[in-house]
Formats: sequence, structure tokens, C-alpha cells
Amino acid sequence: MTVVQANTVAGFGLVMRMAMTVLMAWIVVSAYKPSSTYGKWVAAVLWVCGFNLLLVFLGYETEAGLLNYFIGIVSPFIQIWGARTVREPMPGRWIFTAGWVLFLLIIVLGVPYNLGAQDWRDQYNFAQTSGDLRFNGIFIGCVVFWLVTTEKISRNKKKFLELQALKIQAAESKVHEEGLKERRDLIDMLTHELKTPLSTIKFALASLKRMALAQGESTDRMLHINASVERMDAMIEHVALSNKIERTEARGLEENVSALELMNVVMQEYREPDRFELDIQDGVMFRAAPHFLALIIENLVSNAVKYAAEGKIKITIHDETERLTTFRISNRVAAENHPDESRLFERYYRHPSFQNSPGMGIGLSLVHSAAQKMGAQVRYQKIDHDVVFEVRFPR
Repeated sequence: MTVVQANTVAGFGLVMRMAMTVLMAWIVVSAYKPSSTYGKWVAAVLWVCGFNLLLVFLGYETEAGLLNYFIGIVSPFIQIWGARTVREPMPGRWIFTAGWVLFLLIIVLGVPYNLGAQDWRDQYNFAQTSGDLRFNGIFIGCVVFWLVTTEKISRNKKKFLELQALKIQAAESKVHEEGLKERRDLIDMLTHELKTPLSTIKFALASLKRMALAQGESTDRMLHINASVERMDAMIEHVALSNKIERTEARGLEENVSALELMNVVMQEYREPDRFELDIQDGVMFRAAPHFLALIIENLVSNAVKYAAEGKIKITIHDETERLTTFRISNRVAAENHPDESRLFERYYRHPSFQNSPGMGIGLSLVHSAAQKMGAQVRYQKIDHDVVFEVRFPR
């Protein structure tokens, strides 16, 4: 039977202790994202420890002991440097650093004694050679226990605070969602209730108009009232539509929509077709939820017609790539009427010059909301005196 010498067992234990100490330190530090160079240095130290084990088994205990001392002197510097390079807050870093400083102190004080020289420790019989299994692990064990306990307490506290923050956030979200639901329900109720009297007024105006025509009276006043009613009706529709967009998902409702057919329908609402300059690529198709797509196109065209100065309104629809269809509309605007870009898609924002004109300033906010629901991108540019809106639809 082969007998393993005591020096071999002690050497194996010392090398493994060093390797495990370095590995444990790396596990602690790596949780806080240290420099990648630190990880490479730790790996190099562990490779040297592996080589050291080979020296022990080959009978070179003395050489292995010296190499182990060298690792013990170098490792504290690597670990302290690694702890200083972390990119996230590291609780107990000063404890970690103090532990490695103490480790280095023990190693340095032990060098003369292990090389055969006598020193002050002979008077106290305190932590003798590195192979003395009675005391040589006590200091490291105490520091490790201190470090692990502090780290555990710190992590538990951090988890508790995170859990409390999540609970608060969940409660706030619930309150916010309930507030939104209440607001949406109120808007639905108001738009519904306002629609009924408006319909009654429209019916009454139609009857008065027929009576006036039959009696040869002027209908200008009734036409003016009817225009006001129509404007109010359009405002209510916009508010109701905005409310509907907020709680409707566009994903999963996509269809292939012909750009040419869509623009033909949109253009039928305008009596001056010569005011538009269309450039539509042959066969181009939108891949989108039809309702949301029509809302975006109609509002952008309506916006251009309402605020355009002289010159034509230019509309371009092209496939930019195989997966992207672009709608682009531009029109000239007087220099003093250019919108505030920071508030352009803000609900109810209107340029000061148009405060007395019909409208609520909700059209572009609807465009932005609908585009977000579809995963499309809306961009605004100012080129000389022209304003340009561009919507990129994914396919």
C-alpha cells in the first residue's frame, strides 16, 4: 500500500486553501461587475495553483511552498484592485479590503519563520508555520465569516428595499390605472350624452332649413348654425377616438391595404384635387390595422390642408425597404406660423396664430398615439418654409 507523506498532504491542503480563498473572493467581487482584467488575473492565479498541486504530487514540496507564498503575496493586491474596479455599489468593500490587508500581513510575517529564521513569534507560540494546522486558518476564517455575514445582511436589506419599492410602484400603478379607467369612462359617458342633443339639433336644423326654403327665406343663418354643430360634432368624435385608441391594441389586426385605394378614398373629401401632388409607387401596400392607418393618413392630410399656405401639398408613398413603407406629406407654411417642435404632438397644443380657427389641437396627438400602437415611427422636419411629416410603417 502506498503511504502518502504528511508533507504532501499538508502541501495539498495549503495550495487548495489558497485556491479556494481566491475563488471565494472572486465570487463575491464578480457580483458587482468588476473590470474584465480582474477576472483574467484571478484565472491566472488559479492556473498557477493548479500547477502548484502538480509540484506537490511530484514531491517538490519546498518549491510548491515558495510558490504558494508568492501567490499569497500577489493575491491581496489583485483582490483589492478588483474590488476598486466594480461598476456597481459593493456593500462591505472596506471589510473585504481590510481582510485582504490582514491576509497579506500574516503572509509577510510568516515568510522569515518558514525560511528557517527565528522571529518574535517564538516567545508567544502564536500561529507558527504555514503548515501548522492548529492556527493558520483562524484569521482567514474570521475575516471570511465577517465578510459573508455582512454581505448577506446587506443583500437581504437590499432585497427588502427592492420589494418595498415594487409594492409601492404596484400600488401607484393600480391607482393610476383606476384613474385612467375612471377618466375614460367619464369621456365615454360625456361623448355619448353630447351626441344625443347634437343629433336632435341637426334634425331640427334640417326641418327649419326646409321650411325656410319653402317660404323663400334666407338659410344663411341656419347654415352657420349647422357648421358650428358639425364642428362640435367633429370635436366630440376626436375626443372619443382618442379615448378609444388608448385602450385598443393595433397589433394582430394588420391587413394589406392598397396605398392607391386608400388615398383615392381620402381625396374624395376634398374639392380641390389640383391642390395635391401625389407620388405613389406602383403596387405599394401598407401592412397595418386599417382603422389606425386611415386615422393617421386622414389627420395628416387634414392638418396640411388646414395650415398650408400657397403652393401644393406633396404626398409621397414608397417602399423604403422590403420591411418598411414610408408615407411623407409636406406643405408650405408661413414663417411666423411654424409650430413649436417640442410641443408638436402634445394633446390640445395649437399655434397661437390659429387659436381662433376651428379645431382642438388633438389631431397630431392622435397620429402619434396611433403610430405608437402600430409600431410605426412619426418624424417631423422643417425644410426651408416647408413642414414635413414622415411616417414609417413596418411590414
